[in-house]
Amino acid sequence: MSLRTHRQAIIEQARITSQEYTLQAPLKERTWFKVGGKADLLIHTQEHTKIARVMALAHQYAVPLFFLGDGSNLVISDEGIEGIVIDTQALSAHQTPTRLTNDRIKAPAGILMEQLVLWSVEQQLEGLTPFYGLPGTLGGALFMNARCYDAEMADILVDITILNERGEREVIPFKPEQWEYKVSPLQHRLALVIEATLSLKASTQSIEALRQHAQSFKDDRTQKGHFAYPCGGSTFKNNRAFGKPSGQIIDGCSLKGYAIGGASVSQFHANIVINQNNAKASEIYQLVAHIKDEVLRQTGHMLEPEVLFVGRNFPLL
Repeated sequence: MSLRTHRQAIIEQARITSQEYTLQAPLKERTWFKVGGKADLLIHTQEHTKIARVMALAHQYAVPLFFLGDGSNLVISDEGIEGIVIDTQALSAHQTPTRLTNDRIKAPAGILMEQLVLWSVEQQLEGLTPFYGLPGTLGGALFMNARCYDAEMADILVDITILNERGEREVIPFKPEQWEYKVSPLQHRLALVIEATLSLKASTQSIEALRQHAQSFKDDRTQKGHFAYPCGGSTFKNNRAFGKPSGQIIDGCSLKGYAIGGASVSQFHANIVINQNNAKASEIYQLVAHIKDEVLRQTGHMLEPEVLFVGRNFPLL
């Protein structure tokens, strides 16, 4: 059901609960790709109870919901996002991680991964340093089961606290069988991640040594051109069955530098699609589709996109 049908009821609920909201909110600057249209309704509040009420209302009226964190791994349609977009960073604006025990922490989902890594370093904890330089929030990293330099979120996860589709609080314990390479159970349901408990390791290294170790991962990303242009990081997942990383496969198909409109395959790293010249979301979509088709034609390998395409008029890739 469209937001338009029940817009007044939802806006009234937002007003009653003193929530901040924006109608027809521009989202372009909220993403790392710097593309995309508007949200029908963007809600940004710091109180979970208020979000829970809106989620319950959206569930009641079958209004689409989308949760937007740092916008690091997604392309938002030029036509925008239908329904309600909830700003998850606002939820964690004044929250900080907590050290529960010698090796366990609880962290808010809206915290940026860089901030979480630096906090863990100051606590002399190991386990998060490979994620330094990874764009996005903890919630997004959990949703994608982010993997960096042979480390993945599933390696350190204890449990996740969510608001389910009815706005009810729920704790999901980690179960290994539900987590695979860049796959999490969060991808198969509507859920807003509130916080997570992580299991780290008390380090014998100095804070400065841990800081330098973390910086080495960000430096590597910089050298690979991750931050040279607006982008979403790796475009396709790797598949070990193919025998080589997706970037090498794409490069072997002579696609480095290939462009559609303002979207281009990075000259630094073939598995990174960039917004090189004021690209449209539709051009990024077309380029990713072309890469996928061309790799299949030349090699027989079916690449799986890692970047999410969200919003109106995006056919399934």
